[in-house]
Amino acid sequence: MALARFAHEAGNHELAGCLTRLAAATCLLRARRDDPDRLETLYLTCD
Repeated sequence: MALARFAHEAGNHELAGCLTRLAAATCLLRARRDDPDRLETLYLTCD
């Protein structure tokens, strides 16, 4: 997420969006692997 913030602050909003989606997907996959029953709380813990 730090890279996404940096890209956004630098004015590259398209790259920031891609990096944000990549970070979210990575977080989803990690949560699914670690604890498949906890996905309902994922949106509160994934930043």
